Amino acid sequence: MAFYTARYDAGFKNAIGCESQKDLLKYFLEKTLDLSIEELVLDPKELEKPNIKIKTKTLDVLVKTKTETINLEINNGYYNSLPIRNFAYISSVFSNSVFKGDDYLDTKMHIQLNITWGLGIEKDIKSIYMMYDKDNNKCYCDKLKIIEINMDKIMNMWYHGDKKKALEYKYFLMLDLEPKDLDVVCKGDKMMEKYKEKIEKLNEDPEFIEVVSKEKDAELVYNSLITEGATNEKYEIAKNMLKDKVDISTISKYTGLSKEEIEELKSK
Repeated sequence: MAFYTARYDAGFKNAIGCESQKDLLKYFLEKTLDLSIEELVLDPKELEKPNIKIKTKTLDVLVKTKTETINLEINNGYYNSLPIRNFAYISSVFSNSVFKGDDYLDTKMHIQLNITWGLGIEKDIKSIYMMYDKDNNKCYCDKLKIIEINMDKIMNMWYHGDKKKALEYKYFLMLDLEPKDLDVVCKGDKMMEKYKEKIEKLNEDPEFIEVVSKEKDAELVYNSLITEGATNEKYEIAKNMLKDKVDISTISKYTGLSKEEIEELKSK
């Protein structure tokens, strides 16, 4: 029987990124971002939509602390426009924060943590991006940081390489482990054990399984179409996903097309 992990949106949001698990989310962010968080407020919201051609996007997880705004994105697959999409999200959150503030210098640090599958094992485990001039050793704006975690490399180390090295990233590692390995990695850490208990209970919930199954099926359809080399890329992929009865919001997530664009394809 399949075991659905937190690499899927529904898995992460229900096991960690929700109000009832806020203490675990706080712990996870403190450990993975090396922060000390006094107070954490979940702020689920949709990005503002300046015109009808821009798709509405619900942020995966958006939290605010006294000193940071943190946008956490679970990317269960990689495509060429993903970095642009994610940068657009954190930029929108940042700009809204700046314009609402009284003093630009008091703007909070904005961090986007991208936990990404599909990058491949050749890329670095962790990449940090800022608005920085390497040649002149100058930072243009120190209030915006993007951190990308390569889950492919972490999981490959655990299953096929250096488990000791993989354990240096155990808080990410636990997000995609089967129960047997979760026992090993989470043992002795109360908060990690809390995550293990929650994700296992979710896998006993038929409603959760139905939601994640649809997400997984959509991922398989998308990957299959990419492998086949679909022409006109995202539009052809969206058309074929519609034929396979994948829901519009999921198609939007994988192709980057707006819901309006997909509805238009559907009507043709």
